[in-house]
Amino acid sequence: MPESVSNATAWATATFAASVLPDSRLHSRLVRYGGAQAEEPAATTSAVCRGDSAAREGAYRFLENPRVRPEGIEAGPVAKAKADCAGRKVVLLIQDTTTASVKYRPLADEIRSAGSPTGFMVHSTLAVDGETGYPIGILDQQRWIRVPKAEKEGAGEQSAGLKESARWQNAAMRSKEVLAGGDAPFAGRIVSVADREADIYSLLRWHIEEHVGFVIRSKHNRVQADTAGLRIWDSMDDFRFLGTREVTIPQRGGQGVSINQKERAPRPKRTALTELWACSQISIVDPNAEGKPIVVNAVLVREINPPDGEEPLQWRLLTDQPVETQQDVLRVVGYYEQRWTIEDFHKIWKTGCRVEARPLQDPETVERMLVITAAVGIRLIQLHRLANAADENDTPCDKVMDEDEWRCLWATVEHNAAMPSSRPSARWAFGAIAKLGGWYDSKKTGRVGWQTVWRGWFKLQEYLVGWRAAQRLR
Repeated sequence: MPESVSNATAWATATFAASVLPDSRLHSRLVRYGGAQAEEPAATTSAVCRGDSAAREGAYRFLENPRVRPEGIEAGPVAKAKADCAGRKVVLLIQDTTTASVKYRPLADEIRSAGSPTGFMVHSTLAVDGETGYPIGILDQQRWIRVPKAEKEGAGEQSAGLKESARWQNAAMRSKEVLAGGDAPFAGRIVSVADREADIYSLLRWHIEEHVGFVIRSKHNRVQADTAGLRIWDSMDDFRFLGTREVTIPQRGGQGVSINQKERAPRPKRTALTELWACSQISIVDPNAEGKPIVVNAVLVREINPPDGEEPLQWRLLTDQPVETQQDVLRVVGYYEQRWTIEDFHKIWKTGCRVEARPLQDPETVERMLVITAAVGIRLIQLHRLANAADENDTPCDKVMDEDEWRCLWATVEHNAAMPSSRPSARWAFGAIAKLGGWYDSKKTGRVGWQTVWRGWFKLQEYLVGWRAAQRLR
């Protein structure tokens, strides 16, 4: 039974097994608190203790304990993610940055600076199965509070180690070290996937020299070496047309202007028909390494006949992966499409775990909470992916939940129907969880949103308390 969707205590025990803490008492407290938070992801620390004053005091003492280092806590989830990479042919290292605002106003006022959000910047590296798209776990997460601009200018940004663009390479380096290190190094292929902010000369060169694959969306129209200033995307003469592909553009909500974010218009979900173009072995000038160009392959994904009023989809991708055939290019595009997984993770983590609504009063306490709930966020996104998996139809539900869970679910959703003589399917189980969450397939897609899955799972955990109490009284 995968720990990601089995009972919360088993999940927490497996997830935090390798966490590095000062003593066994603190480790036990981490497992108890992490499991309680996994059962009720959106609940506050007080709420998950369910009126147990000793448990509440123990949880807050753990979160506020200066001996408990955030990196010590996350050593467990990282080790678990590495172990779960074993046996996979390709692991994508998907990177992205988000913010985590601070709720407690005095702390928010203390760390606020012009151009900086009222809280942490967070850069996550998510391991994703390159063949199935299954989110495996977090291999690296950097959390920091931006230094005010005046302090940067006074100290000198580079000398003070404050250059934020270094986060991309640092994350790739640490993730590679995790997978390549230890007694059981990962034996499959590693491919970094990142958006336009990662289009950096030094990062491209690092991937090539370290033999780590990459698919990075191009931000800059780089100058080609040995040409009269010709840039990569100026001419299609050397590109080969390799067919078409339908790309699903996910729905995205709009957002207003605030200190945390720029204004963004909403985007409806739609399917775009695109044409695929590729060019191999392009040498680009690296101004930081005179005379030593960087050699990359390029893929252009360009929408054909976009709907009126819609901005056409266009991806310009730089990669070291083969692009000779249509199958090669489809693989590269497929890897890049998985980049949305980390956006889903950040959304699920921040909303599903309500990390920005917890009024903790000092930065280290907030950071410990962020680490623990990030692991819970992985559990939620795994649950969502399993709920929408096409191959779950014939899998018995006891492979993804324990006996009490599926029996309680049956009694709750099927009402007067007798308990089945054989275990129902996992597809039934996730459909029933979706119903608990208020799901109605109005668009006839059969797909369930993560918030609906989470609501249903949360309700099931609430019902389980009464169910298990009733079983004990029999």
